[in-house]
Amino acid sequence: MCGDLLRVTEFFRDVKQTAWKISEPTGFDLVLNVEKQELRYKEDRMSLSYSGAWHREGNRFEERILVKDPVYYRHVYTEDGILSGVIVDYELADDFHYELTGDAWKQFSARYFHGDDELQAFRAFLASNQEWSAFEKALDAAGIEFKKETF
Repeated sequence: MCGDLLRVTEFFRDVKQTAWKISEPTGFDLVLNVEKQELRYKEDRMSLSYSGAWHREGNRFEERILVKDPVYYRHVYTEDGILSGVIVDYELADDFHYELTGDAWKQFSARYFHGDDELQAFRAFLASNQEWSAFEKALDAAGIEFKKETF
């Protein structure tokens, strides 16, 4: 019995350390079910992102399109074919993912693409703005709302 109590005490000491490490930097919640002695992690990130809402609403995510290595993007549409938003992925060692609502993307497109073919204009934008943070700086400069995730 005493050995069991010691193992449970060590278990809770480790759980407290793990819970802090998991919930603080990554936004994960730790849920402990003592009776079954199992840990379950509930990802909170999906509720904070546009894409989480788009998934819950059953929106259609198009295939990712390579704009210019390492940048990809994809459109997200409602069942009715209305643009819900756009996700822009920078696939680097430290990934950056930007989410814009459909209206925010249209605002960005109107400001920087000037009615040209979207993909070609996005490629030209990135070619003329070589700095990896140019997209985010352009969004900020235009006052366009977005959400950013870093992995």
